[in-house]
Amino acid sequence: MFNYFEQLQQCILKRFDCAIFKTCLQQASRQSKIVNVPMYNQRQQPKPKSWEKYDSILFGIGAGIVVPFIGLAVLMMINESFAGLSGPFTGFTDKLIRLLAIILNLLPFSVFNRKRMLQSMRGVFIPTFIYALIWLSIYNAHILAGEF
Repeated sequence: MFNYFEQLQQCILKRFDCAIFKTCLQQASRQSKIVNVPMYNQRQQPKPKSWEKYDSILFGIGAGIVVPFIGLAVLMMINESFAGLSGPFTGFTDKLIRLLAIILNLLPFSVFNRKRMLQSMRGVFIPTFIYALIWLSIYNAHILAGEF
């Protein structure tokens, strides 16, 4: 009885006949109890058909514009609830809230990445970059002065 590597060597000597190679790999994996044997020439899975219509730069730009505004509204409501508390923590600064709202664009970016929607990912990046430049231009003096 051959081990896994000897069977692979026999398959290689048979000039990589595709059907023989796959059956040899499957037989070798059964005999050596290897669960996952990597198959060669595997293609990347295609995009789901339902998401293909949303893979555009304009859709990504729209998501990149809308998500920070919704996030800003939610973060401001959370901040107002903290402002009513008494104690050492009375809430976040506006600078931090706006920065967190910009960072929330990572959510659609990661969803588009998972769905392999590359054009939409590029679209989300455009408003995020513009928002970051605006944030830096507004708070540049505070950052250089060391006020966080």
